[in-house]
Amino acid sequence: EHNPKHRLALFELGLIHEKSKDFVAAIDYYTKSLRIKNDSEIYFNLGVCYLKKGDLKLAYRNLTKSLLLNPNKYQIYNNIGLIHERNENFREAIKMLEIGTKLNPNNAIGFYNLGIVYEKTKDRKKAIESFEKAISCNYKNKSILKQKVIELKKAEENSTSYNYSFDM
Repeated sequence: EHNPKHRLALFELGLIHEKSKDFVAAIDYYTKSLRIKNDSEIYFNLGVCYLKKGDLKLAYRNLTKSLLLNPNKYQIYNNIGLIHERNENFREAIKMLEIGTKLNPNNAIGFYNLGIVYEKTKDRKKAIESFEKAISCNYKNKSILKQKVIELKKAEENSTSYNYSFDM
């Protein structure tokens, strides 16, 4: 109230609303804060809010702006990879998620998301590898993920591949 152009206060209000899942109010405060100064963190949080609202286009736009200002933040790559995965652009999703996991080798969420993409592209071996890395990085739902790895390994063992060759 004392200073409606206090950038940090606006950002903090955005955080409070984002944590309470009031994404409309969070977006409003983040946008007001950005009008005062461009900031990678604010663009990142805006992108996450839009992602949670399901607006992939605005999420991508804001996350890309965040990436331009801070190319070393692995969480940006995780979220852009997630957007590509949801748009079924798996090749780009893999690229983004691999960058995120290279920037932070303990990136459990990045490895988990990478496993999801590999599973969707029917690459069980890489999915298993990625899920196992997520587990070793203490992914939050480790027990469920361990079961998923067991199932994928069984499916991989039971899959039969045929190679045909002809001599001419």
